[in-house]
Amino acid sequence: MKVLLSPIFLFLSASVFAQFPLQEEWLKKWDNARDYTLECLALMPQENLNFKPTEEEMTFAEQLVHLSKNMTWLANAYLGKTPAMDFTGAENITNKEELAALVTNAYQYARDAVEAVKLEDLETVHDFFAGPMTGRQIMHLMQDHQTHHRGQVIVYLRLNNLKPPRYRGW
Repeated sequence: MKVLLSPIFLFLSASVFAQFPLQEEWLKKWDNARDYTLECLALMPQENLNFKPTEEEMTFAEQLVHLSKNMTWLANAYLGKTPAMDFTGAENITNKEELAALVTNAYQYARDAVEAVKLEDLETVHDFFAGPMTGRQIMHLMQDHQTHHRGQVIVYLRLNNLKPPRYRGW
């Protein structure tokens, strides 16, 4: 007995299944980004956590706190992750281990949000200060923003004569 599948069923199935790779690929890239960021942090000596190349720049530690706050804010405000992550005292962290724990927890928080988001919600359009964005665009923004600030962290390592870890993206 042959079963004929309706073209509409095939189209809808392909559309739904096509979204799974996006989530899977994003999560793998996110885990690599977390590990790469933590390797950068591990290289900076404790006494240089407050290093900044110019007065207007954030310190090395502030860069990592900022990228952590941003990814969790996006996950909470636009991808529905609750409760919000608590950053009380984060600006006063002076210890590499505490900073590594904060960064690790922030990456995990954002990862959990993306892993839990319903695929149909990725098409939801959100009001955003830079203009309307879908949940999918918010996911890409989270990647881009943490990469931007990790890039600054890498420059800080170089300015301290430290060789950054070898890049790995995907």
